[in-house]
Amino acid sequence: MMVYCAEPSCRNGSGRRNNQASGTKYHKFPADEVMARRWWQVIKRGEPFPKNFRQYCLCSSHFVTADYERDLRSELLKLSPQYSAMKLLPTSVPSRNLTRPPRVTTPRSGAATQRGGEEDESRQVQEEGEQAAPKGSSLQAEECLHSDASVQTKCEPSKCTRCPALEAELASLKSKLAELHQLQAPSSALKRHLFTDQQAENLFTGKAPYRWDDESVYKALEVRVNTSRVQYEWLRNHCLPLPSLSTLQRWLADFVLAPNSSDVQVRMLRRLLSSMSEQDRCCCIMMDEMDIMGVATYDNQLDQILGPHKHLQLFLVSGIFTTWKLPMLYAFDTPVTKELLLKLIKAVEGAGGRVVSTVSDMGSGNLALWRSLGIGHDAEASVCNPADPSRRIWVFADPPHIMKRLRNHILDSVIHTRQGGRVDRALIQDLLAIDGDSELKLLHKLQPATHVEVVGMARQKVRPAYQLLSASCALALRRYTEKKVEADFFSIVDAGMDVLNAGHPADVKLLRRGYSGRPEQEDALTALVEEVAAFRVGKAGFLYPFQKGLLVTVRAVRGLLADLQARFGDNTYLLTRHLTQDRLESFFGLVRGRGGGNLNPTPTEAKARLRLLTLLQLTRHGVSPKCTGDGGETDAVPDVSQPEPDAVPAAQPEPVAVPAAQPELDEEPPPPPQLLELEEVCPAPTEEIPEGTEHLVQEPDDEPSPDAEEEAERELLDAELGEACHDTGEPEQEMEPREQTSELVSLLAEAGSVHIPGQPSGARDCETGVLASDSALAHVAGYVARKRPRSLGAPSAHAEDVPVQALWTRLRSVGGMTVPTESFLELCRELETCFCAYHAMHPDGLSRERGVIRNATRMMVEKYSRSVPCDKILKVFVRVRTFIRLRTVNSTRRAETLAKRKVRKLRHHAQ
Repeated sequence: MMVYCAEPSCRNGSGRRNNQASGTKYHKFPADEVMARRWWQVIKRGEPFPKNFRQYCLCSSHFVTADYERDLRSELLKLSPQYSAMKLLPTSVPSRNLTRPPRVTTPRSGAATQRGGEEDESRQVQEEGEQAAPKGSSLQAEECLHSDASVQTKCEPSKCTRCPALEAELASLKSKLAELHQLQAPSSALKRHLFTDQQAENLFTGKAPYRWDDESVYKALEVRVNTSRVQYEWLRNHCLPLPSLSTLQRWLADFVLAPNSSDVQVRMLRRLLSSMSEQDRCCCIMMDEMDIMGVATYDNQLDQILGPHKHLQLFLVSGIFTTWKLPMLYAFDTPVTKELLLKLIKAVEGAGGRVVSTVSDMGSGNLALWRSLGIGHDAEASVCNPADPSRRIWVFADPPHIMKRLRNHILDSVIHTRQGGRVDRALIQDLLAIDGDSELKLLHKLQPATHVEVVGMARQKVRPAYQLLSASCALALRRYTEKKVEADFFSIVDAGMDVLNAGHPADVKLLRRGYSGRPEQEDALTALVEEVAAFRVGKAGFLYPFQKGLLVTVRAVRGLLADLQARFGDNTYLLTRHLTQDRLESFFGLVRGRGGGNLNPTPTEAKARLRLLTLLQLTRHGVSPKCTGDGGETDAVPDVSQPEPDAVPAAQPEPVAVPAAQPELDEEPPPPPQLLELEEVCPAPTEEIPEGTEHLVQEPDDEPSPDAEEEAERELLDAELGEACHDTGEPEQEMEPREQTSELVSLLAEAGSVHIPGQPSGARDCETGVLASDSALAHVAGYVARKRPRSLGAPSAHAEDVPVQALWTRLRSVGGMTVPTESFLELCRELETCFCAYHAMHPDGLSRERGVIRNATRMMVEKYSRSVPCDKILKVFVRVRTFIRLRTVNSTRRAETLAKRKVRKLRHHAQ
């Protein structure tokens, strides 16, 4: 950025070559407003003092050498002014090459008429300091000693010993004057930085206002959200002028979020979007329902009986280019209809939002909504915007729900692929058998308990479904089995879902770097559409709802991208993760987590938790929850229990300024721990279960009821004639043990009272014949080599001599993984043997002694210090290997616990 000198007659600028060569420096105006005003007066600018004075600069040609701190480094190194660090003193004032009107001077003696530029300027500064000094000060007394009545001249600074004392006293007087100026106007300075008018007045006078204004209470609410109750009280009693907690509660009392209404939410949304650009206003409406406790409860805020209800229907509005979100409407036991959705879209559009998409799961109610809107895999994928017929609203099915449904059908039934492959539970068990019983695994993320034996609430997790149908599993099937067709199915699903799950523009995987219509992305979506339209579940001859939803989603994401690029330019891209229900599911998690172990709230508890989380969202985005004082009427959704057929007229949004685009985040940030304390500011109303209704309280079951999507699929299962596949896994093939390379391990094997680590096992690569455990060890060696000098390995994109054991790492990498050298891989084999020998004396192969990593590292340093360039390499290896062993021990214990639990259940049912 170009910088220019603020002195009117100066022509210096950072872009001039002569200034760059001469080493001219540019100094910003001081942060102290009093000193900045002094600079402004000295340079004689005719303009009033600006508010943005920190943006002005003065060049070094207006300062003398005494104004700078001494730079010993530049003097010792004899650096040129261009590279020297020139730092001004806090009391420095420009005194050279300044623009001044002509002065009328009296004749002086010859010794006084010839003065240098620097001496004249210093004399002027001293004269101005004398005018500012009070009468009778020591400065005037010193001046009188140096003046002569007959000759009106001053002594030269080089010959006078009292001038430094005068300069020091002048600097002291200037600092005192600055303090006086700061005390005279405290309110404006403090308000500009931190406090309001009332807070600044309370801070200096000590008198609390009779009634705190809205601005001061909202400032206090921001502090309360980011601190605990004890911290807030301490700040209020010792440091900051803050209102009491009871004042905050009374101020928030009129913030009511009633069911079946969105009056307050529309006002808040209008304030939230008032300063956003047209692109940042583009949003998506997410809808889903959550199970609640079916009891009738009393709400103190509404003075109303709520319930009994079974479901909470929630609509969440979220930005697709930014991270803002806001709950817009909630209702109990209310299905989503076409009229309700269109009214909500009009309300959001009237508040300034630009609705471009909607997303939901494939439940029976949402399928009925799709049919009423004319949405289908063989029909339209969008509807006309009721507020603006020139724009379209694209309808999406939630891709994570589709992945869960696909995973469940693979485990419960069988998938017949387009190329004739068979994907079922037996294939997944063969996939897990690739690693065998080795502790070092290629597919280390896959576990039988979390990816195969998935029951109950575990089926609601999305991450295991993505890990099961991933590129790593496809590569393992292709390299270590003969099932190439099934591997192609895994690859197609993984690539297509990567495009539909783009979360960051700089993601490691290229397909997840934002959807912009690149050829490789379009090819991945096309292959996914062809595969989904062709594969069948079991013996069914029709498409399941999750298949239809995926076909609609692909068409919708392509159409939405085309619309946005036509409006905002060809460089526009979509982070498709913002078009899923991840933010809504995260919000449901916060609602459930507000009750600790009570994951099934009552209607009143759900309403109070929604209100609390809405307050937190508004405070995060800098929107005051006070609804009074909003000008204009907003379109609110009426009672959704009885929707009106007529459309609600949409209000025209006011023109807004277009700010700079906000940075995107990879993922939604986790809620702060202070959320646990905000509940005390707006506590949930107390409730009691009336007598005689205890039998209505639902007890938590071990397994959740099937979701709406499963119920919709059960209606189509009557036409299916096939049966679910059972486990047909073959016994694992025993591999020949590798030749032991350590004499210590041989001695330990002869003892029967010690724990012998498992031998390398697993399947062999179909082409190279390398064991899976050897490839896993090479993968670990590459990870260790990445942390240390590059002589131990190289990135896969630049590696030349790749060991055959590291072929897996080379195939899995996109250029960033490290491939170890042959010598370092051999060293890691010896370190692995030494590690197992160190822990062999313990029953589960893991030492419980104190200093487990330090002692193992010391033992390896004594033995292999000459073989490694750095001892820290051994520490990194021991640390990584210890955590791998710890994960194995925990997995074994967890499997034993689950087995015992199954035995107890069988005994209980047998009795």
